[in-house]
Amino acid sequence: MRDADPGHPVPTCPAWTLAQLTEHVGFGHRWAAVIVERRATKPVPHDQADDLRVPEAADQRSRWLLAGARRLADAVRQAGPDTNVWTWADDQTALPRIDDFPALSQLRGHGQTHHFHATDPGLATAGEWLAHHAPSGVEWEHRHAPADATLRGPALDLLLVLSRRAPLDTSRLEASGDSELLAHWLEHSRLEPA
Repeated sequence: MRDADPGHPVPTCPAWTLAQLTEHVGFGHRWAAVIVERRATKPVPHDQADDLRVPEAADQRSRWLLAGARRLADAVRQAGPDTNVWTWADDQTALPRIDDFPALSQLRGHGQTHHFHATDPGLATAGEWLAHHAPSGVEWEHRHAPADATLRGPALDLLLVLSRRAPLDTSRLEASGDSELLAHWLEHSRLEPA
């Protein structure tokens, strides 16, 4: 994204440009962060979200987008996942419980691990996640570690494959380890509320 033309169309979001999608996602992060930060139990008007101006420079645009995601993650971490806040989902907590997504219940396990590694220059461990199949559901860590199944490659490809916007076999990702465990993850990590 750092060097991409903001006017470039996004193939997986028909009729959207990269600039429009960046603004939409960045706004969503900031609006949700305000809801969690305030512990709001009713919708917060969109105009109460702050830091909404998308910078013109490519490197600043990337930092702006990442800053919004970090702000939301920090807000949820500080509030705690079970804090009551408004969402459009039935589960009115800062982080929906796994039971609200029936397919995710299939990801419960006994320590099996996945390592997702974005290899883009400059990301270092900021582009690495370790997911554990625990008896209570999936647990995440932001770090590098060996795992039972690994996906590594460009961040864009990781995002597209993990969000089911592109198939693994046409991506630039390198898959290693337990292929059945990885296939199980891809099948059961779809976020479709009950």
